[in-house]
Amino acid sequence: MSSSSLGGVRAQVICNVIFSSSDLNHSRYDSLVVIGQKRLRQGLTFLSTLTWARSYDLASSGNTLMGGPSGVQNPFNLQTEYAPSQFNAPVTWSLAFSYGLPAGRGRLFLNSNKALDYALGGWQLNGVAVYRGGFPIAITQNQNLNGAFGYAGQRPNATGTSPETSGSLQQRLNSYISKDAFSTAAQFTFGNVARYIPMRGPGLANWDLSLFKTIAVRERLSAQFRFEMLNAFNTPEFNGPNNSFGTSSFGQINSQGNSARQLQLCLRFMW
Repeated sequence: MSSSSLGGVRAQVICNVIFSSSDLNHSRYDSLVVIGQKRLRQGLTFLSTLTWARSYDLASSGNTLMGGPSGVQNPFNLQTEYAPSQFNAPVTWSLAFSYGLPAGRGRLFLNSNKALDYALGGWQLNGVAVYRGGFPIAITQNQNLNGAFGYAGQRPNATGTSPETSGSLQQRLNSYISKDAFSTAAQFTFGNVARYIPMRGPGLANWDLSLFKTIAVRERLSAQFRFEMLNAFNTPEFNGPNNSFGTSSFGQINSQGNSARQLQLCLRFMW
């Protein structure tokens, strides 16, 4: 409740605060960031960052690559939802660079011949790379045996067996998560599996590369030829595994989250 006075007239306003939409969430985020940078020197410029991060919260849920939990399992004990954040990748390394090849006019090599300068000079190599660890995995129970009583979700129980399977990522696509690590939680009970388990989904390794050549056509006109490769090494980024325990495809990775290598050519005029 608040009051104010204007021109001798006193007005009183009563305000209501409604908490029905609050999730009572709390979170913690810790990180370490290391940055390396080199400004233009002998044709080279680069910026690289390495991030180590750890994040926990009560409410983050799913992303475009990884399925999230089905809902709060026990609304009378929200603290049991506290787990790694769905967006948390523990390690991320990124690099962006540009390098003008040392040939042609004003460069170290082939700088005195106009024909060679047109053919071999003015080339520039560029790249962007990202390496990222996987996101944590949420395990849900396909059949919510407590749904009839108003509970939004139910998680299974842990059996004590590790959910991780062995082999390379390609070898594990049909069995990324071990079914033996979980058992069905009975009706009127809450499963003891956390909202997100420490096991993580597939990571990301991607390079985008390009090669530019700039030619001076006239004093104030230049042309630039571009050859660009997106996902240059054709590395797949897989979506997360099926996280619904009790389904026939539980633990399987059945889809890809990125596109195959793409090549494109471009001609740009600048004046």
